[in-house]
Amino acid sequence: TQGNSYWSPQNIRNTAALGLEIQSKMQQQLSQQIKWNSQLSGNFLKAVDVSDKTNVQSYLKQLRYIPQSQFGWMNQFSRKQSMAQFNLQFIGKRYTTSDQSQFLKAFVAADFSLQQQLSIGKNSLSTGFKIENLFNQIYQVYKGYPMPKRHLTFNLNLSFK
Repeated sequence: TQGNSYWSPQNIRNTAALGLEIQSKMQQQLSQQIKWNSQLSGNFLKAVDVSDKTNVQSYLKQLRYIPQSQFGWMNQFSRKQSMAQFNLQFIGKRYTTSDQSQFLKAFVAADFSLQQQLSIGKNSLSTGFKIENLFNQIYQVYKGYPMPKRHLTFNLNLSFK
C-alpha cells in the first residue's frame, strides 16, 4: 500500500526467465467464397526464483502458476459474412507452491463458435454462439477455483449508423 489510498503490487523476489516463443499463421482461399485461416502458437518458459540461494525450497524452481509450456491452435473458416472457428489450447502443469510439492495438472481446452453478420439497410446485425470447454474438461486455472464445464454463450449485436 502506498499512502494508504490504494493497493499496488510490489515485487518481493528476484526471478530469471528464459524462453522460446513460436507462432505460425496460414491463410488460404479455398474457393471463391471460402477462406481458411489457421494459427499455431506456443511457448516454452523456464521462469525461476533466484532470490535466495540458501532457500532450497524455492531457489531455481519454476515460479508458481507459470507453466513451462503452452500451445494454442486456431482454425477459422469464413464465407461472405459467416464464420466458424475452432480453438484448442494446451496449458502445461503449473506449480501452486514455491517448493513444487503441489501442482495443477496440465489441461486441454477447446472452444467452437459460429458468427453471422447481416446488413439491414445502413445498419448491421451480428449474431452468434460459442461452445466453451467443448470436451467438458474438469480443470482449474487457480487452485480451488474450478472452471465451468461445457457451456454456451449466445450474442446478438445491432449497430446503427
